[in-house]
Amino acid sequence: MSGGKTKGLFWHRDERVEAGLLMGLLLFMGLFLVLPLGMLLLQGFLDPISGAWTGWKQHREFIGDPRLRGIFVNSLRVALFSACLSTGAALVFAYGLARTRMAAIPFFRYVAMLPLYAPPMLFGISIIVLFGPRGLLSSGMLPGLPSFTVPTHGPVGIVAAMTLFCFPPALILLMSAMGHADARLYEASESLGAGTLRTFFTVTLPALKFGLISAFSLTFILAFTDVGIPLLLPSRDFTLLSVEIYQQVVNRNNNAMGATISLVLLLPAFLAFGADQVAKRRQHAVFSARAVPYRPGPNRARDRWYLGFCGCVAVILILFILTPAFVVFVDTWPSSLFERERLAAFRGVEVSEVRMFSLRHFSTGGTGQAGSPYRTSLGMALGTAGLGTVLVFLTAWVVERSRRLPRLRKGMQLLATLPPALPGLILGLGYLLFFVQRQVFGIANPLHAMHGTLLLLILCNLVHYFGIGYLTVTTALRQIDREFETVSLSLGASRTTLVRRVMLPVLAPALSEVALYFFVSSMAGVSAMLFLRTPEFTPATIAIINLENEGQTQAAAVFALFIVITNLGARLVHDVVSRMAAVLRERNRGTVAHSH
Repeated sequence: MSGGKTKGLFWHRDERVEAGLLMGLLLFMGLFLVLPLGMLLLQGFLDPISGAWTGWKQHREFIGDPRLRGIFVNSLRVALFSACLSTGAALVFAYGLARTRMAAIPFFRYVAMLPLYAPPMLFGISIIVLFGPRGLLSSGMLPGLPSFTVPTHGPVGIVAAMTLFCFPPALILLMSAMGHADARLYEASESLGAGTLRTFFTVTLPALKFGLISAFSLTFILAFTDVGIPLLLPSRDFTLLSVEIYQQVVNRNNNAMGATISLVLLLPAFLAFGADQVAKRRQHAVFSARAVPYRPGPNRARDRWYLGFCGCVAVILILFILTPAFVVFVDTWPSSLFERERLAAFRGVEVSEVRMFSLRHFSTGGTGQAGSPYRTSLGMALGTAGLGTVLVFLTAWVVERSRRLPRLRKGMQLLATLPPALPGLILGLGYLLFFVQRQVFGIANPLHAMHGTLLLLILCNLVHYFGIGYLTVTTALRQIDREFETVSLSLGASRTTLVRRVMLPVLAPALSEVALYFFVSSMAGVSAMLFLRTPEFTPATIAIINLENEGQTQAAAVFALFIVITNLGARLVHDVVSRMAAVLRERNRGTVAHSH
């Protein structure tokens, strides 16, 4: 009898294996998600010095402190402005891609996704280089451009950088929403004599309302909880909640107040996440199976207008992404380009001896300490992609395909879908508070040995990005008919054989996308790493903030450039391998069909 049908005391052997796997996954999420969050929640009720129970004292202090209330209002304003601007721009851009026949649509689609491969601080660096006191565009050094003043540090610069950072996620959601348009509604509107504007408000906008809610909710969460851009563009009289948490924990050693502010940061994020989930469920219920896909007709004036708008957005995105790539090659920014005589006099050398371009930032300021942060990020991203993809697949398989322990499977499903609602800053702080403790409630904490290791950085990123990967694999797994399992078991094959020979090949495209998502997100992520970095293991994104705060903008740009190149390279390798695998599968199918 096969292994799949060998019975133990109660269950088949495969079922015992799946039950043990489920228990192990629950233990993993309990140790690396539940316990750190529990420690974070508890810390807000403890005295920061003695550790004694203080109840709601810290929370009352927050409510009663006008400075902290002002910081909360600042965060709300930045998040609202950034969400409105990014969602509004994404709406117009998505309309141009999906509802017009303008030229260069594939090019605009590609350019709009470029910010996904960059750390958020890259846009802060570009704002400083372009519009700072000695900026390329604002200082008047370029011929024909007047000098002007832009408050790069503070709310204006932060909102501008946040808007660019949040633009691609909003565009992805709105493009998905616009892909389900019903052409019959537009034909009815046209036959009734409705104009373009009225059709937009009566047909287009109602169909997009849930997509707009999802896009606004997501961009609000990103802007409200991000800490990389505010730390890169700080202002003495303007602080955000995310920065205040960092200051309380790192500079003031007040973990209790940092945990209290984390709860305040978490509440609006949870509300926005809830609104996003409701919108997604409603959005799927709007479209009928008999809907006719909408195909835009020719309209030269409309297409020209959207071509101009999308062209402007594309130029801005390309400018902000390429600016750090240019500035790292300048020997001394910007004097080597526009003030060579002054720089020569300052150095006491001839003008001819002043170099305009050099590679010194790749070895001295940038990667001289540089090799280690980049290697840390690369190792962290590779480890997260490998381990995360395996755990996501095992979790999705056990939750969706196992037939035992339904309550535990529902609990695992809840834990697996929780991380997207958690800001990385809060998760990182929870890890710090839990793994730094040698004892927890008087009991020795064996997991303390992981503090300060690369493995802890990998596990924190894995948990942080786990939810999106889990949902991706679960969606793909649900599209595979359960008849495969019934047939394989009836033929005497074990579930291990079924997974190896059937499920993994079918799920390979989804798993490869999950691996790429883990890799790119880990390379560009910053919030969760702020509290876990050590001198031995400092990710490149944290090095960017440290170098910029030290005034080494060009050295910081080196790391930003390395991250973009690495992520784009990973995307290219993924696409090439995926196409080769698809061609190989088609050849195998053709060979099998020909043999029959």
